[in-house]
Amino acid sequence: MTDTERDQRMTDKTHDKLDLVIFRNIEEDWVEEWGSRTKFTYSMKIMINEKDLAELAKEEEERKRGQGHGYGHAEASWVLRQLKGADEGGSDFDPLCCPSCGEPACCTFWGRIYSDPDAVRWTEFVSRSCTYDFDFRFEKEEYDRKVTDAERRLEELEETNRDHEREIEALWEKKKRRKEWAKRIERRNKRQHKGG
Repeated sequence: MTDTERDQRMTDKTHDKLDLVIFRNIEEDWVEEWGSRTKFTYSMKIMINEKDLAELAKEEEERKRGQGHGYGHAEASWVLRQLKGADEGGSDFDPLCCPSCGEPACCTFWGRIYSDPDAVRWTEFVSRSCTYDFDFRFEKEEYDRKVTDAERRLEELEETNRDHEREIEALWEKKKRRKEWAKRIERRNKRQHKGG
């Protein structure tokens, strides 16, 4: 599709609805002798016209190739950085990730973002195995508001998460001290039992 054809198609098209849903992932951070610790990260589900972009991609692959590849939801901060700053010249973005390892580059689902004073367009989606017929157009002011709201929400969640992690750390240290104290008492009791 030429730039002129794409521009004409986008001019004729009504606006799509975008929602950016942030959710928390729990990852095991490390394991120590008294248990495992968890770390929280946040991913983003991109909803277009109330349908998950990952599902849209899978359905398009099934339609074109007979089978669809599963995609995961990339880290929210990664996605948000890419959603800002596009201009009329366009910029690449990879909004989904590998469902196994979580790396965006692993699944190679790419698109282009174009922005003008009235609209933001997502188009030219490709992956290793498919070219997608996606051509999304979002009203610029609404798009910018959605991205800004998602950034604020992520900041709030990360601050709450830091508070939560401090609480977990304090409880973890308390649990660790109790375990160490229990071991000392056990050693003392063994020494006393041997000596008595």
